[in-house]
Order: sequence, then structure tokens, then C-alpha cells
Amino acid sequence: MARALLASGWDVTSVAGSTPSSATATQFAAEVGATRAETPGEAARLADVVVIAVPDHAIAEVGSSLAAESGTGPMQAAYFGHLSGAVGSSALSALSDAGKSVFGFHPVLPFASRQVSPSVFESAPVAISGDSEGIELARTMAESIGASAFVVADEDRVLYHAACVLASNALVALEGVAFEVAKAAGISDPAAVLLPLVKATVSNLEEKVPGEALTGPVARGDVMTVESHISELDRISASAAEIYRVLSAEAADLAAGLDESARTKLIAALSRRAQGDAA
Repeated sequence: MARALLASGWDVTSVAGSTPSSATATQFAAEVGATRAETPGEAARLADVVVIAVPDHAIAEVGSSLAAESGTGPMQAAYFGHLSGAVGSSALSALSDAGKSVFGFHPVLPFASRQVSPSVFESAPVAISGDSEGIELARTMAESIGASAFVVADEDRVLYHAACVLASNALVALEGVAFEVAKAAGISDPAAVLLPLVKATVSNLEEKVPGEALTGPVARGDVMTVESHISELDRISASAAEIYRVLSAEAADLAAGLDESARTKLIAALSRRAQGDAA
């Protein structure tokens, strides 16, 4: 994100690492032309805005440390934020108590690499939270990099982030399972076969609500095909079969064009097979 802010006209003045000797922080500071601060407190004395980019469990600790340092001498920074999706801005309550403005800034993007182009933020949604001044600053930051900000209250952040995980991380895990099943069917390059299907499915979701975007045997009420899938999946992978059962049951509830009789038969078949395994 620092690169995107830098490209849009913000000054990245200083970078601090988890330790004074952090090679990653030193390298990054050189990349963005920033001063390499020895501590987060030193960085906060050089900047107007401090972004705390640490694991969720460390946010409150770093915030408390910065708040304590703010009482020992002049600190230029007036705004403090973090990049967590699940943690609210209240994690920085120590800084709020010290008279600082706080915010949360969570780009809804999958960062599979540390090296990303600033262009990935263009039109990306960003979940923000904080006090009124913090939200205003976070919105300005988002707009400056071409992103679109929306507010998620602190008490809703965990569920919001769980939705993100289901939409992105769970999708990757599901494709991992699908790739293994495809390999078991003799497909040498599952990605070449299945990724076009994934992309077309996402395209359908951009145009239709989930119940109308659903295709396949569940959407058609094809109990025989669903049962044959489960039988074969049980043969090669109990976990893949269980994932299929759970998601097929969700799909049956979701399918917009499925009549109640077909839906009931599908759910019964899925439940019957699952109970048979348990027995």
C-alpha cells in the first residue's frame, strides 16, 4: 500500500520494523526513499500519519507502546491506523486516550505476494473504521489510490472478515480439492481445465444473484448424478466427499429454479448418504 500512496503523491517519510535490525524494513525504506527509523516511536515523530502493518495480535501492543512514547516527548503523528480486516480501530484505544485519531484500513484484495503494483488498488473496495476524523482520513487515502471506501463498524469487523475469507481463501482451498479430484480422474493439468470454469462462474456472479448464477446437477435437481458423484468421491477422498455434501446442501437451499419436491429429494439424498457413512 505504501507504494500506491507514494505513487499518488503521499510522502512515505519513515519505516520502522519489528526490530531495529529488521532487514525487510531496511530494504523497504530504501525502495520507497524513506528514513529507516529504529523504532515505531521514532517513525511517529517524523510523520503525520502512522500505518501499523503488523499481525492482528500485535496491533494493540504496538498501539499501547506508541501511546506511551507520545507522553515522553513531542510526536508529530496525529493519525494512527492499522490494516487488519478482523480487528476494529478500538484496538488502538490507547492512542485514542492519548488524544490521537485512529482508523482501520482494510483493502479487500488477495495479496499473494509482497510485491504488488499500485494499480491493483484501482476501484478496489476498502473497509474503513475509526473515529470521525480517522474515517475521513482513511476515506481520503482510499480515494487517492483509486479505491472505494466503505465503513464497517468495529462490532461487525469479525463477521465482515469471515465473509472475505469465505469468498477468497475458502475458494482457493476448494479449488485445491477440485484439482486433486481432477488429477484422480486422469486430468494432467487441472488448472487449464478448471480455471476457465471458475472465471466464467465469477462472471455469472457479477451479473446475477447467487441463486440465479448457480448451474450444474443441484440446480437441475439431478439426484442420480449427485449420488454418483458422492459415491466416487467417497472412494478416493472422504474429505472431498464431505465438502461436496455440505456445499451441495447449501446449493440446494440456494438454487432459484429448483422446485420444492426436487429440493427435498436432494437434501434427503445428501443426508442419507452422510448418515450411512456415520453408521
